[in-house]
Amino acid sequence: MDGLQGVLRRRLRRCLIAALLVAAWLIVVPAASAAVRAYLNDRTIPAYTAYTDGVRHNHYYNEVYWSPGANWSAGLFERTACCGVKWEKISVGNFAYSHDPTWYAEPFCHNRSGSAHFADHCSAAW
Repeated sequence: MDGLQGVLRRRLRRCLIAALLVAAWLIVVPAASAAVRAYLNDRTIPAYTAYTDGVRHNHYYNEVYWSPGANWSAGLFERTACCGVKWEKISVGNFAYSHDPTWYAEPFCHNRSGSAHFADHCSAAW
């Protein structure tokens, strides 16, 4: 009986280790189909308002595209659950920002202008 219990313990230990490795891999490595994720499409953003869809994910690139010829103040920033705003980038019109990888962060695009503007898309990529 002791031999059977030993075998079962070793199998259980191997299964637990495998489950932990898979869970860690799923946290650190994003899904291959989620290389670029648009969190805003075809939406008017009111004056002085930041927009996100509330989904936290891993990424290293952010982009806001309003429309051709956009020339108003805009911003991008990310917020993490533990640490608040991780970084903020301010520019004029359409722009993109490549940065060090951010894990489990919520991206925002920000209309910093005094009037509402239509945004074609805001996206983040890993």
